[in-house]
Amino acid sequence: MSKCERLYNDYYGDVFNFVQSRLRHTQEGIVSDIVQETFARVCEHEELIEQFDREKTKAWLLKVAHHICIDYWRKSRKFEEDLISDFDALSKEFMYDGEIEEQLHSQLLKDLILELLSSLKIEHQQAIYLYDLQHSSYKECARKMDMTEVAFTSLLKRARKAFKTKVLEAYDSRLMKMELSDYERRTIRKWFDILNVTHNLDELVSLKTSEFFNGFIEKYDSFRNETYPHGLNNFLISLASVHKKSIVADFGCGTGSLTMKLAPLVQKIYAVDHSKEMIHTIQSLKKRHKNIEPALLDVTKGLSDLGGKVDIGFSCMLLHHIFDPETAIAEMANALAPGGQLVIADLIHTIEDWRNKESHDFWSGFKIEQLKGWLENANLKVLQIGEQQQYAFRFTDKKDANKKIEVPLLFAHSVKMG
Repeated sequence: MSKCERLYNDYYGDVFNFVQSRLRHTQEGIVSDIVQETFARVCEHEELIEQFDREKTKAWLLKVAHHICIDYWRKSRKFEEDLISDFDALSKEFMYDGEIEEQLHSQLLKDLILELLSSLKIEHQQAIYLYDLQHSSYKECARKMDMTEVAFTSLLKRARKAFKTKVLEAYDSRLMKMELSDYERRTIRKWFDILNVTHNLDELVSLKTSEFFNGFIEKYDSFRNETYPHGLNNFLISLASVHKKSIVADFGCGTGSLTMKLAPLVQKIYAVDHSKEMIHTIQSLKKRHKNIEPALLDVTKGLSDLGGKVDIGFSCMLLHHIFDPETAIAEMANALAPGGQLVIADLIHTIEDWRNKESHDFWSGFKIEQLKGWLENANLKVLQIGEQQQYAFRFTDKKDANKKIEVPLLFAHSVKMG
């Protein structure tokens, strides 16, 4: 029995009773359709199902059902008042962003959506057209396509997944090869208008994060002190063989917390950042440590000046701000001298959400195997890699300012081969 089948068997009654209580005067067939749609949407995220206990799973299902009930009420008013376009369902189902709802009324966006739909398999086009555009019931859709309701539910799930893939491909074809979670997909759609993207998300993401930190610099140190785990810099330095003759680089140096810790211990340190404001701050640190060399560089493409010069590179909380972390790691590896070391610190992958996360964090952390693969592809031998709960980052919950969310540190220590 699949995860979705177990979910259906365990919670069908709970979801049906919940929907029926919300739509007391609605025909039972419509209630059944909303229940079917609830399970179809939740099963699109199978990777999350086993991460929740029974109470959280039930709460998740009822929350999804609640939103579908709201959609139903809105569509009912649409029928009576003709206030919502035929594409409203697509905006809610595929875009997940109310801010672009008005854009959906533009002819260009409608044309693009229809173009993407037309590139799907015929049966996928039919499933989306019947249910999401014509708003036919599951039962009616199944009858028109000559299949059971269970088979249609499965077909609609595959059709929506295929359509979402086409949407990502329209942004940048490289996204098809990247291990993106729902968070990254949603962030792309939220940050960038699909009609204006020029298939160069590297620069767009870099510009987005750089602009954020340029405007955030006055609050950056207090944010760092509140969020970063105590003793993190010492832990990262302890991983590498730092000595007085070391040439070191702090990739994504920010305002220089790690840079300042390293400066008295090494011969020279390159403080690398893509934010002009951050580098301006670093310039003032040279008065205290002459061996600090500020460098306004983009780690995804601008490290050729450091090629082969660096004995030890540090990257602390940088990768999750970058569109293509694998390219960034390759560039940092190229900056290392033969036998040079690279120490990386970032967030372990999480589904948690926190304040301002979607303003500057492109990735919602990384999995150990994901980071290990990128390091090995860059000709780096992994000496240590893992998760450290002891050094957890503490973020302010998005909905409750008094609540903190702890995300463990993901760290790696590697050495350049050859």
